[in-house]
Amino acid sequence: MGLLNLSRDLYLNLMHIFKTILLTVFFILLTWGVSRAVTVSGKVIDPESNKPEGGVVTGIEELNLITETDNHGIFLFNDIPEGKYTLYFSHKNYGTEKINIKAKRDFFIEKRLERKVYNTGDKQILYSSFPETGSRHSITRDNIKDYPMRGMGDTSHLLQTLPGIGGGFSLATVPIIRGNNPLYNKYYIDDIPVDYPFHYIAAFIPLFSGLNEESVDEIIVIKGNSPVSTGDNLGNVINIKTRTAEQDGAHARLIFDPVLPLMPTFAFTVIPYKDISIVGSIRRSDIDWFIDTEDSNIYFQDYFFKVEYNHFNKHRFTFLAHGSNDEMDYEEYTARSGYSIFGLKWEYLISKNLLLKTVLSRYRMEQYLKNTQVYTDRVGAYVRIYPEQERLFQEFSFTEKKYYLKAGYEYVNHKNGCEANIALADIANIDFLEQTSTDLTVYFPVEGKSYSVFIQGGFENSIGWINLGIKHEKYGPLDNKSNSYSADAGYFVNNNTTVYLKHSVNYAHPDIYYYPGEPDPDFEDAKAINWAAGSDYKLSNKILLNAELYYSRYKNLNSDILYSVSDEFYKKFAQLHPFSEECEGKTYGGELYVKWMWRSLSGRTSYSCSVSKRSNDSLDDFYSDFDQTHLFRFLISWNWGKWIFSSIWHMYSSLPYTPVAGSNGSGEDYTAYYGERNSERFGMHHRLDLKALYKWEDGKRFYVEVWNALINQTNTIFEYFDNDEPYSSGNPENFNDLPFFIWAGFELCI
Repeated sequence: MGLLNLSRDLYLNLMHIFKTILLTVFFILLTWGVSRAVTVSGKVIDPESNKPEGGVVTGIEELNLITETDNHGIFLFNDIPEGKYTLYFSHKNYGTEKINIKAKRDFFIEKRLERKVYNTGDKQILYSSFPETGSRHSITRDNIKDYPMRGMGDTSHLLQTLPGIGGGFSLATVPIIRGNNPLYNKYYIDDIPVDYPFHYIAAFIPLFSGLNEESVDEIIVIKGNSPVSTGDNLGNVINIKTRTAEQDGAHARLIFDPVLPLMPTFAFTVIPYKDISIVGSIRRSDIDWFIDTEDSNIYFQDYFFKVEYNHFNKHRFTFLAHGSNDEMDYEEYTARSGYSIFGLKWEYLISKNLLLKTVLSRYRMEQYLKNTQVYTDRVGAYVRIYPEQERLFQEFSFTEKKYYLKAGYEYVNHKNGCEANIALADIANIDFLEQTSTDLTVYFPVEGKSYSVFIQGGFENSIGWINLGIKHEKYGPLDNKSNSYSADAGYFVNNNTTVYLKHSVNYAHPDIYYYPGEPDPDFEDAKAINWAAGSDYKLSNKILLNAELYYSRYKNLNSDILYSVSDEFYKKFAQLHPFSEECEGKTYGGELYVKWMWRSLSGRTSYSCSVSKRSNDSLDDFYSDFDQTHLFRFLISWNWGKWIFSSIWHMYSSLPYTPVAGSNGSGEDYTAYYGERNSERFGMHHRLDLKALYKWEDGKRFYVEVWNALINQTNTIFEYFDNDEPYSSGNPENFNDLPFFIWAGFELCI
């Protein structure tokens, strides 16, 4: 009986084991080939301090996913399909590192990054660099390619989606930063100062950027508190970092972007040896090749060429050549514009903590507009602007964990200037085709030798940071001396929240455009006193928020009322002009900026509210010509396989204008008279731009872009008074901004 019970128990146990095996096999067969979602996460650590590193851009290359590490160095990607991927880490202090991973289950990695600045092929030169602190915003080459607003080759147009940055109208290429005259901003291209890197139509109307996106890596905007090593600005600096070769071997791209008008770009990168990197691009319109006319000709072209060479792990040499040229001929009228920069940069790693940077550069600008008509006893009119700068810049940078110190000097030799037989005001009403002159040519020199010395230092610990800097400068052409300084401090409230305070005093030299029309200029440097307070807050590792309040006071914006121009058309479209008639004033406001990412969606939102008031010798407390009260942009992008769909919603205030209040005269000739200065505004501008981009695996790209998808025609930007008709409800006539427009472009790999 016991044996029978034992046999029965054994039978039951064997059946239970058999059923378990069958269920297991069935479950395995059921789930066979079904991929499950996993989590890919990790922690990034600085090898020198052995502490977590925040702000490191981390991405999964095959899925087009991107995030940033938080203050604990943590990054996280959810709902990742099983598979093999390339995980990359990118930061200005570490370069870019890539690793291959296999995600079959939840994956975690602890990554230690090496500090590096040079990454050309397999060769790297290492050094420590104290990071810049405080708020700053930027756009990258990928942003420029993926989002709308690039327009007719305008690489920097997307800057106007950043907080506090607007423009005169939808296609205005020149950014207006915090209600300030763009003449007082400064551009730097790889540590070389440039005044206005734009293409022009008719020599004086900026049309689009002189740098195409194949030349650009990142464009950074510093608002209100520029470093003391930069000069000739009232606190706003646009720093353009150019591209470096990313792949070994030789690679080339041919870009037809946009198709109409045809303006192809040829770009190439070459790494012939591990210590040498070569990047170049050429862009030129070809309308003049296809359309041959006897009395007119027009073309645009630009070039970019950069060679980097690493020598014995201690030295890096960079040669840069860049420029643009524009030409327009129409019967007896000629317009030429352009600029060129040539620079040689030597970076010498004296020790692990000490770096010497030396920059030699030559910059030349030219704008030329001429009317060659000859009347009885009268001659044609012209304006030519052609300043030149030869520059030597040296800077020592010392870093020791949480401390840094920078000191250096700059020497500039100014040459040439401008000449004219009419003032700029004589062409400001678009009457240049009718202008003649009996005056002899007057030469306005901008010549002399300038120098500056500066020192800046700071530290960072677990509580916060402090940066301090001071600069002394002598501006040779006017024999002016100035002392500027900057200071900012931050406090880490917790791992996710930082608050900061910024203050600076900045100076800008009189712009070259002020010289024609002032026979004996006695200018002073413009002065800005800037304050700002803000906070950076991480809601999560995928949602970043920045909020800032600011206040600025301005003096000596120009030493006298040089021009009196009421024509809103020219003032709007010239964008860079000295006709603002503003001597001093104030600007204050607030900005909000949010960047976010959720699965395959990403985007950012910016909103600014500000007031810019100015005064001069005859008027007090009027709105600045560059005041935009509200600026709102909402950007969203969706990655769907090889497709990227993106859109931008714009809503912003128009610039103020002086309304036409009536007219004088009778018969066939009427003259408008105007009301209170800048007392009117047109309605809010609002529009929707769309873009669809398809990317092949071999690098080819095709896109379709739509401007003003809602076909909104209420975006009035200026009013035009017809002198042949008296003032009435239809005169002046309102002119609208951007119509509905669609076009396509594509890129080919060669």
